[in-house]
Amino acid sequence: ISKVENKHVLEISLLTISDRGIYTCKASNKFGADICQAEMVIIDKPHFIKVVKGTNTVLQCEVAGTGPFEISWYKDKKQIRSSKKYRLTSQKAVISLEVSSFNSADVGEYECAIANEVGKCICSATYILKGQWERENSTY
Repeated sequence: ISKVENKHVLEISLLTISDRGIYTCKASNKFGADICQAEMVIIDKPHFIKVVKGTNTVLQCEVAGTGPFEISWYKDKKQIRSSKKYRLTSQKAVISLEVSSFNSADVGEYECAIANEVGKCICSATYILKGQWERENSTY
């Protein structure tokens, strides 16, 4: 815990899944006390997901925190807008991106960025076509 100007900051280095949960901050002075809670959500590191060519593919992120949220989807760092190719939806805590007729042009890194007035969280995964770029292990 450190103090920066008039704020106290809890900084956790090298986060692990075990650090997730509810954190409570209690502040008090001669006039009284107040308590604030925040939920720490830890997202696993990115991983490869194989998709069958020509299928509709749904990418989902689950959000926790206090809204309103600003939600953005990206493919290879370029923002995705809702279109015939991409359908963006949000139902309660689940944010979804549906990619229709997934093909080689859709291969790449997808990111879901969720922000509110307090901070921003990004979840990402790399999508490849099933069978593409797969090789047997060999020694040369």
